[in-house]
Amino acid sequence: MAKGYTLTHSGSIILYPRAEIDNYCAISHDVTIGEGGRGSDKDCLKQGARVYIAPSARFSGAIKIGNDVAIGVNSVVNKNLPDNSVVIGIPAKVVNYKGSSNFIPLS
Repeated sequence: MAKGYTLTHSGSIILYPRAEIDNYCAISHDVTIGEGGRGSDKDCLKQGARVYIAPSARFSGAIKIGNDVAIGVNSVVNKNLPDNSVVIGIPAKVVNYKGSSNFIPLS
């Protein structure tokens, strides 16, 4: 278990066993982090530190999430996300670079 890992709400969370989650991340309820892709491209999430995932977000495949990222409610993430990005939508799109600093408790 990563340091500072937080489940922010009770409820269903599906987490593929090989997913990599770094320190100080917060995962809300009804989040799915799964495996996706085909053949040699089949893989799962690799997530940086201090990432906030809002309720009902979905991830599938070999996606890399940078550090200090905030992912909005119901977002479907299907591509890599850069450091400090804030994303929302289906598919998830970067809306700003204010990051996750207001969402992650570091103590």
